[in-house]
Amino acid sequence: VLLLNQARLRALEDVDNILKEKETLQREINMLETRLAETDARLKVAAQEKINAELLEDQLQKLKNEISDKDLVKDTGEGLCEIQQTASNNDIPVIDPSSFSSFIEELKVVKEENVSLKSDLEVLKSTLANVRETHERMLKTEEERSSGIALEELELELAAVQENVREITNLKYECKSLSGKVEHLQALVGSASRQAAQTINILEQNQELSKQLDRLETSIEEAKSFKLSLEQSQQYNKLLEQQVKILEEHLLMSDKEIQSQVSLYRESVNEFHNTLERIKEESDRKKQDEPVDDMPWEFWSHLLLCLDGWLLEKKISNDDAKLLREMAWKRDARIRDVFMSCKDKQEDEAVTAFLKLVSART
Repeated sequence: VLLLNQARLRALEDVDNILKEKETLQREINMLETRLAETDARLKVAAQEKINAELLEDQLQKLKNEISDKDLVKDTGEGLCEIQQTASNNDIPVIDPSSFSSFIEELKVVKEENVSLKSDLEVLKSTLANVRETHERMLKTEEERSSGIALEELELELAAVQENVREITNLKYECKSLSGKVEHLQALVGSASRQAAQTINILEQNQELSKQLDRLETSIEEAKSFKLSLEQSQQYNKLLEQQVKILEEHLLMSDKEIQSQVSLYRESVNEFHNTLERIKEESDRKKQDEPVDDMPWEFWSHLLLCLDGWLLEKKISNDDAKLLREMAWKRDARIRDVFMSCKDKQEDEAVTAFLKLVSART
């Protein structure tokens, strides 16, 4: 995935570089086109200057023919005027009139010396021939030897432009090939990105599967540990069951022993209760026979007064009152206990308790 991303980044960088180079080449093409247009304009200007030079040559030829006439000076002046007019009409630089005075004087000398004039004309012919042959020298002579250098520069620029045009065509072919390569790289990048996406999906699925595998392994470990703990608990339960059985047997034996002990204890308790009842009965008999001396005389006198009052009120009979008086004079513990228990009770309840005591005695 990292390699695919790096390849994609490199392809994008190459595409950016190619686009930048294309832009720079387009700017250079525009510059060369402007320079080519300037060169064409300069060539047109040079052609116009050549035409003007030819016209000037024709005028000089006419001047040469007219020099042979008698009215050389006059015709020469008219020819010069015509040359000046033609040059002014055609935007050709003309000679200053002050220089023409010396030229007229020379023509006078030439008129006098016809032979020397012919030689000068021959020299002029050779000069004009040289002008025809070498346009650059004529331009240098007429334009102070500057047009030739410009023409050479223009030719060099034209050659450079042609070379640049050839380079541009080559660059166009290269751009086409590079654009094809870029499209191919884009297709490769697209396929690589799709493969990367598929790889990422596969990796995500693998990660999810690895997580599920980890969860399954943990669950298996937990199941194993649970199984071990379950086996241990089963073994422990078996041991507990064995111990429980042993304890149950012991409990049965102990229950039997306890039941036998309880039966023995109950028998002994019953014997104890029987013995205790006999002892109580004997003690009660002894208490009934023995007077109670722990109460003061005021207690017994109050008891006797109560009995007399109940008799007068006819709440008790004479026989019952007689028996109760005997018990009070004997200071019997039973009548003392009944009287002590009836302190907080009502009178009817107290009378009933005393009557029960009499009936129990009889």
